Amino acid sequence: MASDANSEPLSINVIGDVSEETFKGDFRVKIRLSHKDQLVKDQRRRELLGPQTGPSTERALSTAMILSELYVRVLTAPKWFEESDRGLELVDDNVLSAIYDGIEKILADKEEAKKKKAEEAKVKMKADLVAEMKAEGELPPDEK
Repeated sequence: MASDANSEPLSINVIGDVSEETFKGDFRVKIRLSHKDQLVKDQRRRELLGPQTGPSTERALSTAMILSELYVRVLTAPKWFEESDRGLELVDDNVLSAIYDGIEKILADKEEAKKKKAEEAKVKMKADLVAEMKAEGELPPDEK
């Protein structure tokens, strides 16, 4: 199981587009996937698509991709999700989409925060270097 540093909470509250049931609850999702997770995700996708004698439909490919992603990312979930074979038995596409889109938003937010932190570190390093060079007389001091 992922540590708290590698997981985030996700809450959904969605009315199924087909069943018209309300699906709500709190999830805990994994942020970074290990090599094993990546392999398990691919294995799960292949299991869902089954042996193929021809190309899969776009719907089958999309559904298998989403379900395999949820399979490795969802650490804890509401009872209804577990009872539906982790979403496989649901009839509502929008419920799976809400979970998947929520995970994608968390991942995008994490990536954006990482980029912002890197940019801040870059600006600080440059300011520190300029200050050091001025202190050593390698750059002229600022004019007033």
